[in-house]
Amino acid sequence: VPTFRQCLNHTAGFDGHGDFGGMNHPHFENVILNAIDWNEPGNVHRYSGIGYELVAKAMEDVSGLQAARLYDEQLFQPLGLGDVVLGNASSDAELTAAELAAFGELLLGRGTCRGLQFFRNDTFEQLLPRSLAVRDAPANGYGVGLHWIRHRRPSADGMASAVGELLFSEHTIGHGSFSGCILVVDLDRKLVIAQTRRE
Repeated sequence: VPTFRQCLNHTAGFDGHGDFGGMNHPHFENVILNAIDWNEPGNVHRYSGIGYELVAKAMEDVSGLQAARLYDEQLFQPLGLGDVVLGNASSDAELTAAELAAFGELLLGRGTCRGLQFFRNDTFEQLLPRSLAVRDAPANGYGVGLHWIRHRRPSADGMASAVGELLFSEHTIGHGSFSGCILVVDLDRKLVIAQTRRE
């Protein structure tokens, strides 16, 4: 059975993204349980949103509230985002660039944003990318929805291995998406870059 961390760092053995209806499927966790013997929790890194959907279902079980309501009441509204359209837990949220940047502010504040504490600094440290001892693990490690951003300067020679060749500081985290949305957070320079699309 995968742990929460394995679900959130893509080492739970799941494959696919948005399959089976995600957190909105009333029996999602049962569908996943039926295939649990074919997964390899803790053995391989496979980028998949299924773990995030499973964690959302666990949040519902613990709280007794629908996951979309939890996101709205505990995250979106306190961040001042207004009505966020949320299709599922792993993707399909409709955000403006400014709304996405609010998550960057939250990461810059190590859990504190706009005068509110969402999580403690030690929890923030647990979100950061770390080395994964599994097959197909990214060379720079992987965190909870975050990886190290290692863009090199246009003038840099080679593969940006030296700090001076990096476009951002060596403590830059973020995530991109297939849709073209990007969140880059340079923790040293206190810089947030957010890009979204209309569709």
